[in-house]
Amino acid sequence: MTVVTSIGMLSPLGLDPDETAASLREGASAAFPSESLKRPDGSPWFTAETPPFAIADFVTPKAFLDRNSALFLAACAGALRAGGLDPKTLPYGRAGLAAASVWGGLDTLDLFFGDYRDKGPRLVKPILFPHTYANTAISLAAMEWTLTGEHLNVVSDRTASGQAICEAAALLAEGRADAMLAGGAEALGLPLLRALEASGPLARGPAAPRLFAPGCPTGPVPSEAGVVLLLESDAAARARGATPLARIRGRACAATARAALTDALEQAGVAADAVGFVVLSADGSHADAREAEAVRDVFGGRRLPVSAPLGLCGDLQGATTAFLAACAVLMARAGFLAPIPAQPAAEGLDCVIGAARPPPPGPFAILTTSETNAAALVLDTAV
Repeated sequence: MTVVTSIGMLSPLGLDPDETAASLREGASAAFPSESLKRPDGSPWFTAETPPFAIADFVTPKAFLDRNSALFLAACAGALRAGGLDPKTLPYGRAGLAAASVWGGLDTLDLFFGDYRDKGPRLVKPILFPHTYANTAISLAAMEWTLTGEHLNVVSDRTASGQAICEAAALLAEGRADAMLAGGAEALGLPLLRALEASGPLARGPAAPRLFAPGCPTGPVPSEAGVVLLLESDAAARARGATPLARIRGRACAATARAALTDALEQAGVAADAVGFVVLSADGSHADAREAEAVRDVFGGRRLPVSAPLGLCGDLQGATTAFLAACAVLMARAGFLAPIPAQPAAEGLDCVIGAARPPPPGPFAILTTSETNAAALVLDTAV
């Protein structure tokens, strides 16, 4: 059995799980006009940004560190500290990593290419180049904590950290690892904002995105986060005296939301009518309608509660599934479901709006959907 023994997370909702849980319960949007990220005309981008943090509080000094890597490393440090695990105490090759991102160190790539374009190849900064890769964060984490086990770096779409968690859990289930840090990171910056706006409409005003709305009239709010789950085999966790927060009963990646949910439930051995609540990745994009349809199909029209935390903090890109899974565990253990500020246009779904409410008992499902992929998890806290 794969268990979640700790969580490390930094997001617009807080710099640790306790801050995040308090923000989730409050249900206030963390999206605002940015004070630092401006459009060419001087107007602010509408974003949800992670509060300032000192990376020196989490890792050894670095000559240079891109923001994507900083978010991921800080989340890894938080998970290891909270879980009381020093990977060097495990046998060689038994502690690994599964990291995810859509964009990686895009700011650094833009900076490096700008030097090449403006000054020529002789005057580029060599220290920047290693931080332009999407696998920079996982490499730095492996060196920081002597993680000698298997390494998986997923670069796909907003389901990326879901794929990373599924692969990490599979390695644990197959006995190929005792502990895996699994999650993702995404960092805001002007290159990312320009790329996102080129591919579709983004939210521009203070109103919360209209989740599940056809045609996405407002568009998603760009956001950032670093979220890492410490996953272990149940036997390894208990052997070192760790108390699990939750267990992963089912996991699946598929081409459609319906298939991912169905496969995860089947692997978990959980009937659809036994699920207590669902956490969706709805963020005001075109993928929301597919999630709503999948929930209606798989759960047979049951009006089970639906929580959509991205309605508070925007689209987290590759960090999405890890963030949703962390939020789901925090909510289940604290006994509440997070509300979003405004009523979405979600026919047939019982979305939690305005005020937190108690979660029904039973396992819970997490679903992330993109244009072409879906990732689903089934967890419970009966550990």
